[in-house]
Order: sequence, then structure tokens, then C-alpha cells
Amino acid sequence: MPFYRFSELSRKEMVSVAHGSVFVLPIGATEQHGPHLPTGVDAMVVTYIAESACQAAGEVTSVVVAPTLPFGNSHYHLEYGAALSLTPETLLHVRNDILFSAAQSGFCKIFILNGHGGNDEVIRLAVREVVRRYEVTAAAVSYWTIAESALTDAGLISSDWPVPGHAGRFETSLMMALRYDLIKQLPVANAEHRRGFVDYFRGAFYQEPHTQVGVNGYTDDANGANDEYGEKALSIITRAVNNYIQGMAAVRASRNRESVQTKYEN
Repeated sequence: MPFYRFSELSRKEMVSVAHGSVFVLPIGATEQHGPHLPTGVDAMVVTYIAESACQAAGEVTSVVVAPTLPFGNSHYHLEYGAALSLTPETLLHVRNDILFSAAQSGFCKIFILNGHGGNDEVIRLAVREVVRRYEVTAAAVSYWTIAESALTDAGLISSDWPVPGHAGRFETSLMMALRYDLIKQLPVANAEHRRGFVDYFRGAFYQEPHTQVGVNGYTDDANGANDEYGEKALSIITRAVNNYIQGMAAVRASRNRESVQTKYEN
């Protein structure tokens, strides 16, 4: 079974593969990640995971990965500068337009892989809308959520390793594994970063003014990050995403090919 990149397919090829393929849309953000990481962390990480997982899934099923959408809801980073952000309303319209286009192109199974926490609420709304309007099967998940149990079992999540956090040990480790050349000198450890930012993963979503991204634009101490942890985490996450794509492929398509309105068949 093949793996395709949307941007590399011709119109004729797209028409022939869309109905039987899982359409994967990676989404990230472009925003500050402390003084030590590049602004493209979220897009780089989710692109790597999506490409790797789709290539693996392509060995057993047909999957088409779209170009990564590199912008998200990052308004709470604007006070630090170095952020290109969309409002939640604009972001929802963009997501909807892309998913609607995918459905109109013939895809019956749509999967959003998210790489930025600020997009969480919007991607769920986008999934509900494309399913309601086009009667497709769709799902959306953040890469750290889909792999949370596997990361925990591997001992990679603890109070000292907030996941995902923001520009802390976790993301810094991932970037050490992916693009060590882009990492600047790590900031000096700050006692204020021991407060436990990941409380909102334990139930209620809780925030205070000016604390959405921790102290100085990062949520926890990046010192102690290492590429070995990053490589192991990426492997586990990629496997979890691959498994989900294969599971989604096995679900019976909820829409017939005949219902897709295409002007040209070739």
C-alpha cells in the first residue's frame, strides 16, 4: 500500500486514490520558544512525526499527508514577540476550508495531527463541522495526547518532565534529536519553573494572567534535556500515530464514492 504527499500528486492521481486513503493534515504554530529554541518547533516536530508515521502506515494502507499548516492560535505568545498568530475564529475558518476541500476532493477519512496546544479546541470544532457537512469520518488529536499512555509506560512522563510543556525539557529534547544545530544556549534554571505547569492535564483547565507559557516564555527547566530522550519519545509517538492511522483506515468509509462531486474525472 502506498504513502503519498498531497503536494506531489497530479489531479488524476488524486481522484484515483482519495476515496481509499486516509487524509492526514499536520498543524503546528510559529511562535517563540524561549531564548534557546527556534520559532518553528511545533511545525518541525509535527511534520517529522506525520511524515514518519504516514510512511510506516503506507506499508499496510493508503495514506496521503498534506503540507503542514505552520500557523496556529498563538496570541498568548505575542507579549514575547516572535509569533505569527491566527485568532481562534480565523483558525477555525482556515481549518474548515482545508477539511472541506479535502472532502470535496474525495477523501472519506480525515485525520488532523496537532502539534500546538493552542489549537486543541479549534481542531475538535473543525472535525465536528466537516463530519456534519460532508458525512465523512474524521478525527483530531495532539501528538502528545495520542502517545501519553505509551510515554508514561516508558517512564518518559513525570513531574520533572512536563509533556508537552513549552520549550522545556520535553520539546528541547525533541529538537535535540531533530535539529540540534538550531538550539541556542540553554537558559539558567529558574526556581519558578518548578510550579508544575501540567496541572491542566489533570482535569480542569486553569490559567492566570501572564502565566500561559510559564516564566520568560518557557514552562519548565530545559536543562537536563537530551537527544536520547528525544529520539525515544519521537519513536514512541510515531508508532502511536501510525497505529491510529492504520486503525482509522480499517474503519468502513462512511460516504460512497458516487456522492463526491468532481468536475473532472481525469
